[in-house]
Amino acid sequence: MKYVVYTTVHCDGFANWPSKVATYNVETTPFARDFFGELAAALRAAGLKVGAYLCTTQWGPEDVDFVYPDPLATPNANGGEMPTYDVAEHPERWRRHVDRLHGLVAELAKNYAPDIFWFDCHNAPPWDTRLDAVAPAIRAANPRALVLSRNGVFSDYLELPDQSEALVLQGVLDYQSFSGAPFEVASVLQASKQWAYDPASAQKPANLVIANLMLIRAKGGNYLLDVSPTPAGPLAASADGALAELAAWMAVNGEALHGAAPAYPYSDGASAFYTSKAAGDGLALYVMVPTTKPAGELPLPAPAAPSGNVTVVAARPTLTSMALAKAELLGFGEVSAIAADAGLVLPIPAEIANLAFAKNGLVFKLHYAAA
Repeated sequence: MKYVVYTTVHCDGFANWPSKVATYNVETTPFARDFFGELAAALRAAGLKVGAYLCTTQWGPEDVDFVYPDPLATPNANGGEMPTYDVAEHPERWRRHVDRLHGLVAELAKNYAPDIFWFDCHNAPPWDTRLDAVAPAIRAANPRALVLSRNGVFSDYLELPDQSEALVLQGVLDYQSFSGAPFEVASVLQASKQWAYDPASAQKPANLVIANLMLIRAKGGNYLLDVSPTPAGPLAASADGALAELAAWMAVNGEALHGAAPAYPYSDGASAFYTSKAAGDGLALYVMVPTTKPAGELPLPAPAAPSGNVTVVAARPTLTSMALAKAELLGFGEVSAIAADAGLVLPIPAEIANLAFAKNGLVFKLHYAAA
């Protein structure tokens, strides 16, 4: 994990910091502490980047004319994310809303200097929140901050639709979609695919999350995974367990994901995905082998370590000017690669089944040196 994006204010307009702009904030509750400030400090102490999520269309009690739309009776109510009035007919009301939003952003920037501002909901006409006007405040506080504006025109990277792993899979298989464009997929750890805590839901199995992560990194994207706390604050025990499995796998195989670039042709179908990075005067090619198909539907069978061989298609067309110096299976050791017309054939040792992380996916590292 490299960064955390926290919901500082959602569509109800409640600010999770002691805001001077919004009276509807955490300081007015029995908790009465700077929740976001404490979290940001803890994240930075752990070496993680801090992201601030904001709903830009907020319809909470500070809008005196607010009427929360009934999603069963109001077409396109969208959970209250869009105004229930025509902004062209009520420009002053809309101006007050936008001014409040800009004040919240400026306050967050000044007090916490987030590394990411993640603006949700509707930011383009007819609900223009004019987020370009707050860019100076964001950049003054943190010149390296990244900004994403959903449904708007002010973004530093591409945000794909929510829970769109299947779209990325198609993009990998057709080679072209969003090639070279930095992008992010926001998805959910809960099997129910609900963003808020669902006490009836299990978590997605770790091997599916890792398969999706392999897929997304093979195209150079990031995976923003929603983890929902219980109403009391802690994560559910099942979420803790899933995250522990992810952490154990990343401890062995994370080098294939962090700081690595896509390696054409990105994948061998959906059975292996490729990344690469410079290594001395040569190149390291990572072959990531999932134990389930990414973007798959639940439930999944119990995960097991792969067996047999893996054919590395990427080794044939892209590395003809380099010589293979060594092949290793991360977490295991060196293996023997066999050249074939289709590419390199890599054996999966039977002993790998004894390693706990292997049931969630394997990574081969191919060391290439200049020929």
